[in-house]
Amino acid sequence: MMENFTKRTEPVPGTYHEVNASGLPVKEGHTAIIAKGDLLPPASALGYHWQIDQH
Repeated sequence: MMENFTKRTEPVPGTYHEVNASGLPVKEGHTAIIAKGDLLPPASALGYHWQIDQH
């Protein structure tokens, strides 16, 4: 049996910040600076995810 796996794509290099499920910045949330080939760290809480800063 062959299972279907989705290919994980690399994030775009840049600065990311944590947001909640509504897309609002998390109070005292973390910031991650990602270079080419790096992966984002896990979010600090369930329901949080990473969003790239748009400058």
